[in-house]
Amino acid sequence: SETVGYLPLVIGLTVCGTGILAVLVTLSGPPLLVAVFALGVVWSGVFPTLAAFAMSAVPAYGGPVNAVTTGAGYFGLAVFPPVMGVVLEQRGVVAALSILPVLATLTVACLVVTHAVNRRGGSASV
Repeated sequence: SETVGYLPLVIGLTVCGTGILAVLVTLSGPPLLVAVFALGVVWSGVFPTLAAFAMSAVPAYGGPVNAVTTGAGYFGLAVFPPVMGVVLEQRGVVAALSILPVLATLTVACLVVTHAVNRRGGSASV
């Protein structure tokens, strides 16, 4: 990540994950298993890399940054599964899974904006 930079790496991982999520609803059987495995491999690097970016962006505030990133992770773990369950119950599996690529695309947009602001601020090495 130090060669490429934290944010470009996370953007790349998220774009790959978004592509996998977009085709996930069309698969079944062994291809679905392979796609879920690939999604796990790609997506597993996003949170730790974002946490490393946040820590390197403001090293003087390491404790609060760590607390916010951990809290945000737990918030997502607490809120997102029930929301998916409600959508699943009301609209079905395809509708529930269709939310994921939309959220991943919004994540890519936020990361691209963050990267642009970060580069404009003069700390492109982060």
